[in-house]
Amino acid sequence: MTQESASTEHSHTNYVAIWGILVAALLVSVLMGYMNLPVLTMVLIFSVAIFKAYLVVAHFMHLKLEPFFVVVIVVAGLACLYFLFFGLVPDIVFSPDKIRMSE
Repeated sequence: MTQESASTEHSHTNYVAIWGILVAALLVSVLMGYMNLPVLTMVLIFSVAIFKAYLVVAHFMHLKLEPFFVVVIVVAGLACLYFLFFGLVPDIVFSPDKIRMSE
């Protein structure tokens, strides 16, 4: 592979533009916090947060340039963290000690 073909294979990412999008999304999230619809606000803020996380992972961590199996490994790790977190939440939130104290 020559240097010319390597440079045309991956386009250069405009990191300043991605940073600007991230800052704009942050401002949108902060402004959405002032909405009077709490459920809709929460859904929208988390949606913006997922979009921002995708931008960071894809561009700054260069995951979009990695082979597919690397993406699968990262997604599998995140899925394990998700199931671990939501598997432990009931044990922490609904512990017998906390139930007895509230009675």
